[in-house]
Amino acid sequence: MPTPYSFIIIKGKAEALHIEFFKLESNGTYAVRFKNNPTFYHYRNDDVEWIKESQNHDVSQCKVYVGGVERYGLAEIRSFQQGEKRHWRITYRNGCVRDYMHGTIKVDESCISDKEARNVFEFLRRVAQTNELGKDDTHEGILSSIYGCVPFISPELAIAPYLNPMRYKVDKRKSAELVFPFGCNASQIKAITAAFENQISVIQGPPGTGKTQTILNIIANLVIQEKTVLVVSNNNSATANVLNKLEKYKFDFIAATLGSNANKLAFIENQKSIPEELQNWAYTKEYLEKESLELAAVRKQLEKVFRNQEIVAHTKQVLADAELEWEHFKKDNDIGEDTFSLKKDVSSSRLISLWLQYQAFAENEKLVNKNLINRLWNSIRWRWANLTRKFLLGLRSELNKENLQETIVEIQSLFYKKRISELKYTIALSEAELKSVDANLLSKSYRQYRLTS
Repeated sequence: MPTPYSFIIIKGKAEALHIEFFKLESNGTYAVRFKNNPTFYHYRNDDVEWIKESQNHDVSQCKVYVGGVERYGLAEIRSFQQGEKRHWRITYRNGCVRDYMHGTIKVDESCISDKEARNVFEFLRRVAQTNELGKDDTHEGILSSIYGCVPFISPELAIAPYLNPMRYKVDKRKSAELVFPFGCNASQIKAITAAFENQISVIQGPPGTGKTQTILNIIANLVIQEKTVLVVSNNNSATANVLNKLEKYKFDFIAATLGSNANKLAFIENQKSIPEELQNWAYTKEYLEKESLELAAVRKQLEKVFRNQEIVAHTKQVLADAELEWEHFKKDNDIGEDTFSLKKDVSSSRLISLWLQYQAFAENEKLVNKNLINRLWNSIRWRWANLTRKFLLGLRSELNKENLQETIVEIQSLFYKKRISELKYTIALSEAELKSVDANLLSKSYRQYRLTS
């Protein structure tokens, strides 16, 4: 007889619950007699998997789905590990027992059944108890009561990696080709892309920065992907604003204003079986392919515009900081704008590297061991530094072993001047590219393509 908690697979089928007699014979074959059948069957060792070890799972911390439908009335859940595969035996409270092969059912075990995750969740629950919202002599508070209503947390929920990041990993997705029919800018493209690639995404900004426009673009992409979306808020005006914008573009027929029972009833009573607007949404495959190619070309140009706009904005800020530092540096070192100048074209990155090298050289010179080998190596370094200073950089300051500050100041000055020059050139280059295109016309053209195709 098989042990009560073993799992037997014969020729790819779970048979343990159907077996009356089971024995491994001396010749290496299995003798099997099934229930309600007197005949003995013999199976080769290769045709049989006998899994003798099982693991019991807390029924209160598990949810079982068969064919995508949750099963209730669970009395016991056991799993049987076979390499990378996991098989299941589910016992129901009505006495029914079922064996399921790997992949035929889904068993979600709550995150808070894990000790590490449970401790983090308990910490969050206790923190919630300090929130004063809704708290009085008879109520522990709204946030605390919400935590008290969470008996189960699926490992697929976005909170799982925050409860135990070592066990549950953040689910990063690669977003499909996104569209922006309601207009966009560079930051909105980044925000929407992040929203589709991450389990949780927070988009914030002051009034007038395009948050509603961003929501509309998110809705559009979800509709294209044949998904549904729930828009919620702690006040009605925010959701009404989204609906009003959809009405403006004549897309409000895809939305249902729910919430209160009155709203739900009104929606059910007034909805049409097939909206008339859908009749105008039918296009041939050839037309859509042509529109997609034209749209891709416009979007590529628009992304280049956004990229240049970002470069200009960021570089101007860096330039302002560099110019301010340069002014302070000139005052601190009593030098003028033209005290030092480069004889050869050397990049700012090369100059800052030399700046750091000479600074380190000056500090190490005071600590260097004066044995013969070190003195020889130090002499070679000095000679190379002198050649670099004179012939490669054309520096005017003398290389004084006892005082390198004059050389360092000259290199610092040249770095600031070159850095400012490079930043100005970057701005001029991006601004020239921006002048060559009409960003508003491109954006309008892109919106028109998306709203009509």
